[in-house]
Amino acid sequence: MLFSKTTKETILNQPRDLKEVIQHPKGFRFQEGDKSRIHEEFCLYIFLVGCFKISKLPFPIKIISTESPDFIFIETNKNKEIGIEHTRATQESYKIDVSELKKYPKKSVIELCHYSPFEKLPKKKSDIGIIAPGYTLKGKGWNGDQADQEWAETILNSIKSKVRLLNKGHFRRKEENQLIIEDDSPAFFGIREDEAIAILKKKYSRTVFSEKSTFDKIHIFSNSTLIYDIFGEYLKVKFPEERIAKFIQLINH
Repeated sequence: MLFSKTTKETILNQPRDLKEVIQHPKGFRFQEGDKSRIHEEFCLYIFLVGCFKISKLPFPIKIISTESPDFIFIETNKNKEIGIEHTRATQESYKIDVSELKKYPKKSVIELCHYSPFEKLPKKKSDIGIIAPGYTLKGKGWNGDQADQEWAETILNSIKSKVRLLNKGHFRRKEENQLIIEDDSPAFFGIREDEAIAILKKKYSRTVFSEKSTFDKIHIFSNSTLIYDIFGEYLKVKFPEERIAKFIQLINH
């Protein structure tokens, strides 16, 4: 593990030190009750390896596991501190039904088109997306760019939420503050990537934040791809889908 209950700091002095980070997931073991931290560390791993691949990981660097922000990167040569915050972009009703699905018969499925950021499900319809074997689908799917719009809105909502947190009194803002978004949107499976990202960029450019501070860089991990600085340099790093799928399976076990 990169961190433990007793180890809160990791130092990478040179590129070969990153080998330990790359080897780390081979022995990855998750414990029940650590769901939030699991996702944070998983995305940190993705971020470190991705940054290294595109020459965006400075050495030497100290990484500290903390709270608000989730991690602090210290570029020791520059004495520069960077706050790294993690979030998952999803719909609450969708995540509830993912958990509820375990109570249904085997081969039950979730019909994803029911979970929209534009429409809140009433409690009496909270499980509308769960379809048991033998039952017909209830929804009409996504039309046109509907999935792209819903995906972009879900991502934007997660950014807005974290910008509010960034401006809270307890949040320790650094010289530079970055956000990593783990895409867990139900609309993800229906999007056309280029079109959805274009919609997100347009939505973001039109958003006026009332808060004093915003994130200097925002990254998205989606479809086994790290999009570095999506509203800036816009660099992509693709990861092997089989390895990522195994991690996701372990995370959601």
